[in-house]
Amino acid sequence: MKKPSTKTLKIVLLLVFFVGIFIVLYTFLYNGIKIERFGLAGTQIKGFYLRLDKKLILEIESLNLNKIKTTHSSESLDIKTQILYAKNFHFILQYFQKINIQQIGFQDYQANLYYDGDNFTLNLPEVYAKINLQENASKVLIRIQDLYMKSYGIYYQGSGVYDLRRQNVQMEGKLSFVHREHYYPYMRLDLKMQSNLRNLTIKGSSDTFVDIKFLRTLLPKFENKLVEEWIFDNYSVESARINEFGITIPLRSKTILQDSLASLYVLGEAQNAEVIFHPKLPPAHADSVKLVFQNNALEFYPLNPTYQHHSANGSQVVLKDIISDNPLLQVHIKTNTALDSAILKLLEAYEITLPLSAPNAKIASDLYIGLNLETLDLTAKGIFKSKDIEVLLQKTPLISDSLNLQLDNHLIKV
Repeated sequence: MKKPSTKTLKIVLLLVFFVGIFIVLYTFLYNGIKIERFGLAGTQIKGFYLRLDKKLILEIESLNLNKIKTTHSSESLDIKTQILYAKNFHFILQYFQKINIQQIGFQDYQANLYYDGDNFTLNLPEVYAKINLQENASKVLIRIQDLYMKSYGIYYQGSGVYDLRRQNVQMEGKLSFVHREHYYPYMRLDLKMQSNLRNLTIKGSSDTFVDIKFLRTLLPKFENKLVEEWIFDNYSVESARINEFGITIPLRSKTILQDSLASLYVLGEAQNAEVIFHPKLPPAHADSVKLVFQNNALEFYPLNPTYQHHSANGSQVVLKDIISDNPLLQVHIKTNTALDSAILKLLEAYEITLPLSAPNAKIASDLYIGLNLETLDLTAKGIFKSKDIEVLLQKTPLISDSLNLQLDNHLIKV
């Protein structure tokens, strides 16, 4: 028999070596590898346990990342690098059946991470998220099963695609504002989001809700209390709905709040609304109110409005320059009714005193009241017209074929 050549012997020995290494590694993994504590690339790991079942199972008691040096760069990773990272990340995850990191420490954050082979569950002090990521060519398919911002009571579910080549993210889902203790929803929004990583555009609508007082704790504090009262307190509704809204958020802006509000528009509608124009006056009622927010102004357009049984069709209210140093309340009242005590008291509440009344006649009124909510400066202009009328001028009765009264602040022309 011929002796095997040296080359063949080396190949056999090499194969035996690798098979032996594989068997030893498999045996170790099957029985589990436990390491109490060690450090790696700036991380401190405690309670490391790795074993093999159908796939790898990794458990870590604590992972400390505080010693990792972070670099701040304004340049994002190029597309090829992002695609490579996505592919490698997805490739590595295919070998894991479960990943459980009980405690992750990084700067002031404490978190835990769980991966069940399909979904990531991340629990931070302020955020809870359960997310599924799938790499498909140059796209990452995103499915957010749960995203809860604990301090704000905001809950989101949705799905979308991150196109790595086009650097574009598209998401669709539902966002709910919920009570932070009992978790019942105040309002639900249907959202469509699109971003090129420079700007984020959000559009959507809502289901019906009762009020927006819950937003008081979420929005920045209003320096002007009168503006805050008009947004949250000076009205009540049976139900309301946002038919359409949109906002564009410049992600790299240094004045992101102001720039975002400049693009915000909201179209809504409220049913059976009551509005308090002045704290000393009874509320006005409307079957419904169309709400429009745009250009930093909140506009109210009531349908079939009445005040003390007086019809006020054509009237409207606008709160202008909400985010500014001089917010302005504009009340435009149109009526064709008696100039009785109810109407005179409404005018007197704004320090407008008319020297006449006509409780038994109909007068077409077109009145504008502008109130600066910062300085409390008042502007009042109006026209009151009627025919074949009997009026009381300083309690003196006068009969006239026609009446034309003009109001220009404190000047009254009869």
